[in-house]
Amino acid sequence: MAKHKRVPVIEDQLALRRKVARLSHEGRYAEAAEILEALLVGRPTNPLIWNDLGLVFEAMGKTERAITAFRRGIALSASAYPPLRFHLGRLQLGAFMQETEVASRTTEAAKCTLVEIVKQLNASLDGDPENAEAHRLLALACQLMGRANLAALHTEVAKRMSD
Repeated sequence: MAKHKRVPVIEDQLALRRKVARLSHEGRYAEAAEILEALLVGRPTNPLIWNDLGLVFEAMGKTERAITAFRRGIALSASAYPPLRFHLGRLQLGAFMQETEVASRTTEAAKCTLVEIVKQLNASLDGDPENAEAHRLLALACQLMGRANLAALHTEVAKRMSD
């Protein structure tokens, strides 16, 4: 993360977050990331900023940087901000599905990765139990772990929430 000037006034920070939203909407992700990194200098434990930075990195196609941002946000913030954990679990599961061949999904390393994904998605549901997408992703992760009963349960919950 590059060194940036502090943004001391709350009103300025809110204006900059609005600018980040506008830039992201326009597809100007590099500019948005630069502003978010500047905001983090003054508020390094703010989970919303880390979440936004992770989403911007994801939009830029920088999945590893996005995962790192979500992890840092979780590690640095005192609160268990549910979107951070949801996005981390979601990205990890997507990467797992893309990078892990079906035959090798039963290795110990794959099992450990799935346990971490389930942990993050469960933690996100602790703070936001109405997140149907988290239930759906958790069902998929449980299915991959061979936990068919839990997978069926989360599938049913997600389906009920979507109806």
